[in-house]
Amino acid sequence: MDREKVIKGLENCKEGGSCDGCQYDINSSKCIFLLHADALALLKEHDPVKPVNVRWEMGINGGNCPKCMNWVQRSYNYCPFCGKAVKWDV
Repeated sequence: MDREKVIKGLENCKEGGSCDGCQYDINSSKCIFLLHADALALLKEHDPVKPVNVRWEMGINGGNCPKCMNWVQRSYNYCPFCGKAVKWDV
């Protein structure tokens, strides 16, 4: 996903306006749908995920980050290695 392309598309897109200079380079009837889908995909990348292999290890409760598979302590809200947000069951 090209973050800069989405940002430029959002900056350029105006309701009822022209698509001159649109980064999506497609007719205006489909441009907004593609831009919307890409923007949602970028936002969803930041949704927290549940760790996998949750267990006690050396007296510390935690699990593996599903993105990079490194160990994350239960007290952390983000993986200290890749920065992915994690959520723990309460």
